Amino acid sequence: MRGLRAWILAALLLPPGVAHATWTVARTRNFEVYSNAPADVPRALASGLERLRAFLARQIGIVPPGTVRVVCFASLSEFDDYRIRPAADGFSVMGPDGEYIVLHAAAPNDLRVPAHEYAHLLIHSSGWNLPGWLAEGIAEVVSTVRFGEQYSFIGGDLPGRSHQLKTAAWIPPGELFGSRSALENDPLRLPFYYAESWAVAETLIVSPRYAPHFPEFLAMLNQGSSSAAAIEGVYHTTADALFREARERVLSGMVPLPLPPVEDGAAAVRVDAASPFEARLALAGLRHASGQAERALAQYRELAVENPRDPRVPAALGVIALERSDETEAARQWERAFTLGLDDADLCYRFAILADDKGLAPAEVRAALERAVALRPDLDDAQFRLGLMDYNADHPADALAHFRAMRPPSPDRAWRYYNALASALLELNRRAEAKQAAIEAERAAASDQERKRARDLQYFADTRLSVEIARGPDGQRIFRAVRVPVDAAPRNPFIEAGDDARSAEARLEIVECNDDGIRLVLGTAAGRLTLAIPDPSKVQIRNAGGVKFEFVCGPQRDRPVLVEYTAAGILRGLELRE
Repeated sequence: MRGLRAWILAALLLPPGVAHATWTVARTRNFEVYSNAPADVPRALASGLERLRAFLARQIGIVPPGTVRVVCFASLSEFDDYRIRPAADGFSVMGPDGEYIVLHAAAPNDLRVPAHEYAHLLIHSSGWNLPGWLAEGIAEVVSTVRFGEQYSFIGGDLPGRSHQLKTAAWIPPGELFGSRSALENDPLRLPFYYAESWAVAETLIVSPRYAPHFPEFLAMLNQGSSSAAAIEGVYHTTADALFREARERVLSGMVPLPLPPVEDGAAAVRVDAASPFEARLALAGLRHASGQAERALAQYRELAVENPRDPRVPAALGVIALERSDETEAARQWERAFTLGLDDADLCYRFAILADDKGLAPAEVRAALERAVALRPDLDDAQFRLGLMDYNADHPADALAHFRAMRPPSPDRAWRYYNALASALLELNRRAEAKQAAIEAERAAASDQERKRARDLQYFADTRLSVEIARGPDGQRIFRAVRVPVDAAPRNPFIEAGDDARSAEARLEIVECNDDGIRLVLGTAAGRLTLAIPDPSKVQIRNAGGVKFEFVCGPQRDRPVLVEYTAAGILRGLELRE
């Protein structure tokens, strides 16, 4: 009877379209595909997305971190209950518990829709600062990726898009490069925005003339350049000329670019039945990621009653509490999630980021990050955050351990990594390693400011702090810090700026003590040298054997010395020789 009551409760609490449906989840290393469509649908999606991820990682070296969750509804009506944009067959969202791709099985049974949305996640997670037209264009080009036995392909014709462009006037570059919002209220022109964005992006990515320099184009845009300026700066042509070439490619028929094949990931897919609880938990996360916080909160509270021992539910409730600035409730829920054995590294990391943004105690942030790296030592973002926390807390050795635990950084985050690594190594006085890290930072720099910071770190690695005496505005002596080469001889702090300091090997012959001060008479290879000592306390004595040195007036025992003195004949340093 108790089991029957639990089954009835679960059925009553399931959202529309979930009750009486069989849900499965297809898992690979990087994707979870939840679906109430036949099991071959999530299996094919998981396999195809895994191959797409490998393809993009190989071609551009950037992939979203963590596991991407895909929800594929069996029907369009179920999808409509979650849809965030009208007239879209799919969408992607970033939520506190991860990244989601959402679509429905009534869409064409290929990778176009999920590939398009995966590209948007890739652009978002990479941190690229791209204009809207290019982000949409890249996503459309990624949707053209196809896999064969001997080749993989990218580019080529999208008949729906090309048909639009063959029969109508194109949007001018200035208008396409502007804000999409200007076209969103014009349903007749908005489709041309997407079609034209695809055609221009396809030309830049696939055309032999433009493709080799596409990374430079992305880098220039990421530094804040306008689209038109980046086209002229990288390709030495105008936007109008680029658009003419794109139109010619559309009219003549675009040909896909063949590339090496990608290994089939189907063998790595595991398909399991998903319990009603698991399905509803995934859909609650989707509600939350889609901005439906109130509906998500209600579902999580129902799930907490149904299974109070599942740590993912209080973790999600803790995130929602943080979003509502209820730090006390957030800490309580997350303490419970940890106590129950939360083992989702990505969720721990995302909580830490949100907790830091909301001003939760650093100890709470660190606990979540440490749990994340304990569960997944290769979670580089968490290792990096912990390294920064340790460095800022003046624990450079601990910071270095976290930085060293990371894999080589992707190009988009290399500068930040090598900058932090060089800074930690400098604190530990590991100068040669620090300089090499700073050189890597300069190579990865994307702006003049970043390059300057990297060069400053190289300078710090090559020099050390010393002290010199200078004259203040009132003529008084002041001590100031200066940097000198690491391999330079120890600096005499009593040598003032502008002293025109000199040195000489000599033999100390006489110490003359007069009313106007002390003078040394020394024999050098160039003859006798007389140096004044206005203030004995302003002379650096070296090699005195730890015994206080005093000038004894009168003839000396012809002692060998090295003297440092000014052009005006004032003694600044005396090194006793054996």
